[in-house]
Amino acid sequence: MRPTVYLVGEFVPRVGGFDGGANHVSVGVETVAGGHSFQLNISNSLGSTPLHHAQGANEEDWYVGFNIARKFC
Repeated sequence: MRPTVYLVGEFVPRVGGFDGGANHVSVGVETVAGGHSFQLNISNSLGSTPLHHAQGANEEDWYVGFNIARKFC
């Protein structure tokens, strides 16, 4: 989009096992300012760890999240 703005996405399909949820989908916009990285994301799953993905997502609810990361050199 711009030199310091990125569009990010993630898709985790359900291929087997626990049959109680939908595929995990997450999209976001990320910007870098100095050593900081800021991300605003929207997802149909509350968690972002492998365990949360294995348990499935929600087909009807969507969640808004915000991440801040700092790179120390």
